[in-house]
Amino acid sequence: MDDAAGIGRGHVLWAADPFKRAADTERPFVVLNDETHPFSGEQWIATAVSTTPRPHALEITEQNWTHGTLPQRNHAYPWAIVSPRIETIEYVIGSVTNRFVDELVTEVGSYIGLDE
Repeated sequence: MDDAAGIGRGHVLWAADPFKRAADTERPFVVLNDETHPFSGEQWIATAVSTTPRPHALEITEQNWTHGTLPQRNHAYPWAIVSPRIETIEYVIGSVTNRFVDELVTEVGSYIGLDE
């Protein structure tokens, strides 16, 4: 992706997946960080999105999208944190609501001890 201007919290990106090794190595990710990230515009904090429902995954419903969409039912995995860099991003799919991102961040926090 040549221009990262405007990518921020709530955007859903199509980017390289560091967890995959097969030929098909890209997937969607939900951006969690805001503009205070020290490398905003170059690198982001995001969670993986998958069509596979798993316990504790958050479904991205039609109501969660503010613009754009994915063709199938998808789920954000709060335990699958990545830090995509600009060179790994193919394009922006769309964005989800602040409320959904807040819920996702709360779940991420529960996995790293922030709910204690």
